[in-house]
Amino acid sequence: VHPDDVQAHAAAVARALGGEEAVVLEKRYVTPEGAEAWSSDHVTVSRDPEGRPLNVVFISRDITERLRITAQLAASERKFRAIADTMPQMVWSTLPDGAADYYNQRWYDFTGVPVGGHDGDAWGRAVHPDDRERAFARWRHSVDSGEPYEIEYRLRHHSGEYRWGLGRALPVLTRFEGPV
Repeated sequence: VHPDDVQAHAAAVARALGGEEAVVLEKRYVTPEGAEAWSSDHVTVSRDPEGRPLNVVFISRDITERLRITAQLAASERKFRAIADTMPQMVWSTLPDGAADYYNQRWYDFTGVPVGGHDGDAWGRAVHPDDRERAFARWRHSVDSGEPYEIEYRLRHHSGEYRWGLGRALPVLTRFEGPV
């Protein structure tokens, strides 16, 4: 056990001995080579018929690689958001069916809509009522055909005023390799 995690390890054992079932603890340990690694430990106590502890059972799984990948993914997500949120453009993405699943901060700043308020097809509420049918028809055509989307329409600013803008999108077919 890593010296900084000895107390947490002892506390998990004490909780298990005290009757808590299936105590779970993530802790660091030191490999024989002296490297720091992580494990997820499930701690249980086997007891005799009178309920007295017979032994403490540890099932440990090395989670070092999972934590490394999780940290890399979080760093990549932070980098993406920093890029997308500082662009002087509204950026968004959709699912294959055309339903919106992401907007950058510029979208929320412009529209004043709370995060998540325009998910799915709800983005159309920000488009001027006189432009919606044309915008949706063009969008459906782009989603169905794979052709680029480009249209000028009025978009509701957080002030309530509608402002003309140019909406553009390129369908991107993403192919994932391996499990998602």
